[in-house]
Amino acid sequence: MSAFSRAVDAAFRNVDIASDAIYQVGGAGLQTNVRVILSSPDRVAQFSSGRFVVDSVGLEVRVADAPELAVDDMFIIGTDTYVVIGAPERDSQRLVWSAEVKLAV
Repeated sequence: MSAFSRAVDAAFRNVDIASDAIYQVGGAGLQTNVRVILSSPDRVAQFSSGRFVVDSVGLEVRVADAPELAVDDMFIIGTDTYVVIGAPERDSQRLVWSAEVKLAV
């Protein structure tokens, strides 16, 4: 196991960084317990000649916990349900997925 892999595992175990979640492929079917890191960074969006700061929600999950993460997969964190809305991307070591999500209504 590499130092990077150990650091990723430690981050996902840290209760101040990661949260327990339930993962559902396509929002239906089998539910899997996973750990996720949820973030809400601002993004800069361009429209015509203007630039706007918009809210976004990002989620990280280990590839081992969600090997086929895709658009429309769902994560339930507490009473909130998040849906993957953008194509997930893996880190350079292929250990962690990063995906844009939105709160389901």
